[in-house]
Amino acid sequence: MARMTPGPMLPPAPAWPMASSTGRRSSSQIAAVDPHAALVAFAGFGDPPASVWGTPAYALRVIMRRRDLRRDLALARRRHSPDVGLYEASLRTSDDAAVRNGIIVTAVFFTMMTLLVWTVMRVLGGAFVFPW
Repeated sequence: MARMTPGPMLPPAPAWPMASSTGRRSSSQIAAVDPHAALVAFAGFGDPPASVWGTPAYALRVIMRRRDLRRDLALARRRHSPDVGLYEASLRTSDDAAVRNGIIVTAVFFTMMTLLVWTVMRVLGGAFVFPW
């Protein structure tokens, strides 16, 4: 019968607690955080689109996320949470121009499609029958 050889050995565990090579970090070594970038990340809207064609998806994402943030804000207010200001500020971080453009592009698209279907139905002289 063949003898099984052990698999790769794990490295030994480091001594606990691990000694830090730099010692304690002072407040001057902590990187400064951009408050606007932190709010944008917390809001979760994502980056605004670079072109007008990306605005409908951005508008939908912002509208859905704002609904969630408003619900969480109401819960934070009921619980008297210190994060109320964070929720209120995050609701104002979206690119409102991109949201407005996304709504306009979507409305124009659906209007054009409705007119196209109506025109096709008129051209066919009512021969087109909906299956439902």
